[in-house]
Amino acid sequence: MEEYHQTNSAVRSRAFYLFLFCYSITLSGSGQQNVREMEPAISPDGTKIAFRGIVGSNSDIYIMNIDGTEPVRITTNQAAEGLPFWSPDGKQLAFYSNRDGNIEIYTKKLPNGKSIRRTNDPGLNLAGFWLGDNQHLYYTTDANGGAVHKLNLLNGSDGIWSTAFEHHHAIEYITSADAIIGVAVNGKDWEIVRADVDGNGLEVVSPHAARDSGPRLSPDGQFIAFTSKRGSKGNWQLFIMNADGNNVRQLTMSEGRRSSAQWMPSGRILFGSNDENGSHLYLINRDGTGMEKLEIGW
Repeated sequence: MEEYHQTNSAVRSRAFYLFLFCYSITLSGSGQQNVREMEPAISPDGTKIAFRGIVGSNSDIYIMNIDGTEPVRITTNQAAEGLPFWSPDGKQLAFYSNRDGNIEIYTKKLPNGKSIRRTNDPGLNLAGFWLGDNQHLYYTTDANGGAVHKLNLLNGSDGIWSTAFEHHHAIEYITSADAIIGVAVNGKDWEIVRADVDGNGLEVVSPHAARDSGPRLSPDGQFIAFTSKRGSKGNWQLFIMNADGNNVRQLTMSEGRRSSAQWMPSGRILFGSNDENGSHLYLINRDGTGMEKLEIGW
């Protein structure tokens, strides 16, 4: 999800990248070979991780325990499905799928509920975040120039919430500050920004000439983890900064690409890494120490 945004062809290139680029992990012990895992999302109670798992050309949504044990596939379509995110009460997941042709947003009650299509737009529709009432879901679309939409799950009403946020990047509800944090694009600049829950008061958190992506607020509201090309190597690395944008620190230094930062309940950061050692999910402390691969219990 870190590609150009300037034209429709670039948008489609990013859609192509979304389907094909992932974190490859070769697994053994249960017949699950060459499963590639990406786009983790940690449940509100901190006990589960939802993620996108890919076998061959097919991808589905999986859930596993926070320690990587007991992974279970919860969708079984011959389609591209990904970017899962949890409802505030942890009883539902939202995700994108192209099972009906276009990329639309679906929700699914856990563990065995039916997947319900929630959007019907001509554009590329990707997941975003859920507000605390479990009723309003915000999602991103490139339809009509790109915007963040607010969807009422009870009555189906769907309208534009904001056009400020770049429509392929993660956006997140920050309950501690009653604000939204995400990435806005102005030309080639990708900036981490903050706005209030009505989409107003947009401000840049940490201005920089390099591209930033995937900001995630820590559970205590003090830090933001994100990926950026602002490092000396010029590739996507993992960074952390204070919630006000100060004290930016680079956590990873190696070759390759880092992505999909998520905060664990322990305060560690879960992220994807594709480098000379292969493609895996890793954990790291917020001071950059203790990096280790998350072992998946297939």
